[in-house]
Amino acid sequence: MIHGFINDRANCWLNTLIQVLLSCKKIMNWALKIHSCAGDKLVSLLSNELILLREKNSYSPGFIEYMMFIDKDSRTKSVEEAFDHFVNGAKIEQLFRMRYKCEFVCKCGYKSETYDNMNILRIPLGETFDYLLNHKTSIDFICSCGNNIVERNDSLVELNDICVLCCNKTNLNFPNELKLKRDGTPIIYRLVASVEHVNGHYYACCRREEVWYLMNDENIIKLREFVNTANTYLLIYENCEV
Repeated sequence: MIHGFINDRANCWLNTLIQVLLSCKKIMNWALKIHSCAGDKLVSLLSNELILLREKNSYSPGFIEYMMFIDKDSRTKSVEEAFDHFVNGAKIEQLFRMRYKCEFVCKCGYKSETYDNMNILRIPLGETFDYLLNHKTSIDFICSCGNNIVERNDSLVELNDICVLCCNKTNLNFPNELKLKRDGTPIIYRLVASVEHVNGHYYACCRREEVWYLMNDENIIKLREFVNTANTYLLIYENCEV
């Protein structure tokens, strides 16, 4: 059942997040699997809420209380921080967690590596998705040899079932499918949802049963297709083999 959610407390960010989560098969499979056996009360609350929201258009008090506590001093939230808040509470980081290798190299032969884990990949302004896969920059760093310019090589080395990109309204033409490698095996990730941001207001474009919909609070509009625009803030891709 496809339906919208009423925006009665400046909660377009939450309505948008829920529509995105409901569009990810892997997340819904998690919710269906865990809701009846979760020993953790918070995990049980979040999984049960997702299952119920497939049919109802209002949130339970416990769910609202948890999500609104992202920043108790602010009524205005971002979908990005709400996403992290939900993922951490539901303990489903393993579905999203991506790993970056940062390699520092000096002309003298010095080399070191560090690794960063993240749920969302951020694309700098003016860059394309290829930038995320592998890019090089020169940084100011004084090596023991005395050289103060060291090359930094960043590369994406680990992916999971869901890939979330923060494109910062770059107005780039991102494809409906991404061909990436996971554990050395080529994997196709398919676009399932986007988050749009216009003048402080959030709404979603989501693929449901091979049909795209614009989901703006309680308003649901069927689309012929989805094309990202200058208002596209987040793009959510899912492993096609899920």
